[in-house]
Amino acid sequence: MVNHIHSIFSDDDREDIVPLPIDHKYHTIPCHNAACAQGKESLQRRIHQLEQETASLEAEFRSMTLNRGSNITIDRIKDDDEKVILKKRRKPSVKSYKIYLCLPYKILQKDPVNLCQGQTREICFNCITIFILQMLLYTSLHYDVFCILISVIHRFGINYYGEWKVVNIKLEDQLLLCLMKLRLGLKDLDLADRFSVSRATVSNIFHTFVCILHEILCEGIMFSGLPSQLKCRGSLPASFREFMSARAVMDATEIPQDIPSDLNISGESYSNYKSRHTLKAVTCVAPNAAITFSTKLYPGSVSDKAIVEHSKLLDFFVPGDLIIADKGFTILSQLPPGVNLNIPPFLRNKTKFTKEEAELCTKIGRARIHVERANERIKNFEILKHIPAHYRCISSKIFQLCCALVNLQDPLIKEISESYQMSDEIPD
Repeated sequence: MVNHIHSIFSDDDREDIVPLPIDHKYHTIPCHNAACAQGKESLQRRIHQLEQETASLEAEFRSMTLNRGSNITIDRIKDDDEKVILKKRRKPSVKSYKIYLCLPYKILQKDPVNLCQGQTREICFNCITIFILQMLLYTSLHYDVFCILISVIHRFGINYYGEWKVVNIKLEDQLLLCLMKLRLGLKDLDLADRFSVSRATVSNIFHTFVCILHEILCEGIMFSGLPSQLKCRGSLPASFREFMSARAVMDATEIPQDIPSDLNISGESYSNYKSRHTLKAVTCVAPNAAITFSTKLYPGSVSDKAIVEHSKLLDFFVPGDLIIADKGFTILSQLPPGVNLNIPPFLRNKTKFTKEEAELCTKIGRARIHVERANERIKNFEILKHIPAHYRCISSKIFQLCCALVNLQDPLIKEISESYQMSDEIPD
């Protein structure tokens, strides 16, 4: 039978016969039908498609396995010093690494990109300690300052805002979550995914730690009183040599807000200066550019004079003090006896300033620039660009806390910063 079948085909056809295993009791004859060829091509395309889908699913499975429990914690970023400020333009030198690094100096000689290769990308306090840059990006603070805050918080019992205690996240990582919310303005859902918790937990932690930090840094330090003239003179920059009795530089700053649904409130919050709905506060800085006071947030239409009067800010000043401000602070009638106000002169009925008035404007501008720079640092906290509706009840605390956190960053004035520089020598 087999010999009869082979005799039907030519020698060329016999080469196309598919070889069969020995244990088979039948032979397969190739089909030269066009329909069979198309079916074969269709099956091959389907096989190729399934192979691609399988490879994609395997890659997704490996990614899910590697990223399992990919939380963000403070240990992952605490030594990353270059990203303190998101908008920092220049890269820190090796000198700045030597000053602020908490790890041995030999670590700096390694490639920072390869330091975490092969490790899980957990975002937690223990996983970000290698990089100085990430610490500053996420928190705006150096690791040493972060540790001081943690040590202070550990001294007190915590009553959580949600009336239930958070136990599945370390205290360090709860503080990290709060600072990340302030610094980067991340959504609650994003933070919940990063820390592997629920949105209710994120809200509970943020409410709680904003109130804790506000009580420690604002009520306990900032609102305890303005620095005296003697303390201000101890760190007086060159731009204040003409104002030796200056105790505070005053300025107003505004942050945006959503349009209120109530028409009356909407009218009160509209700022003609910004041409939008805003919230306004008055900040004061010492001559060394440290923020010494911040009022609560007021509707954008409220004048600077009314905010100063309502906040009782002038009660902190004593006879002999000097206040430097801009033209919007027409508060001469409110000043306590013996307190002086220095603002740029008005043109009024004149066409131009006299030589003495122009020189005075220049001197006041050199002194006032520091409060403008301090306000810019405050606005670098992304949460102030849009405070969510469910956090609006603590919006004033959020703003004042951002002011206090600015004081924990590097000094604004170069000559003040140089006086606090550490030695460049690195211990073995």
